[in-house]
Amino acid sequence: MKKVISLFLALLMVFGVMSTGLIVMAETRPLKYVSIGDSMTNGYGLDGYEEPQDNGSIKNWFGFQRNEVAGSYPFKVAEHFGWELSQIATSGLRADDVYYMLNLGTDNEVEWDEYGRRYMAEKFGQSYRDAHNGALGTDEEVIAWAAEIYQAEVEDADVVSIGIGST
Repeated sequence: MKKVISLFLALLMVFGVMSTGLIVMAETRPLKYVSIGDSMTNGYGLDGYEEPQDNGSIKNWFGFQRNEVAGSYPFKVAEHFGWELSQIATSGLRADDVYYMLNLGTDNEVEWDEYGRRYMAEKFGQSYRDAHNGALGTDEEVIAWAAEIYQAEVEDADVVSIGIGST
């Protein structure tokens, strides 16, 4: 009888360990890594930071949603760990701008200063136009669109890094 109970408990433990392993394997996916910050975070000065255009101008979009800057630390971290990178760092972004973007439309919403209203719509404007088939949008529409992206990306993130302060 002791052998039957011992065998039963041993089989129970084996199946328990195996099923736990299968559950862990089934849930394994690359972590989503969201990078927030300023120009230093999104690779200022590195290859890929600025994209030359056919007309001779430079397109950067201030780094927003640019994952191509291979030398930037968020890119290197994501590549090293096999994480999915969402680069929402934006050149010129300040700590209070991040707070504003993450709280726009929530109970914690704050009033944005003149700098934020004047410059942030410009910084997100090119990305907005690209996403909306060239539509210009008002400053408020552009900022609200970018804030929605910030909030959704952070909410879905497994890992978030904030590199800000050089602006």
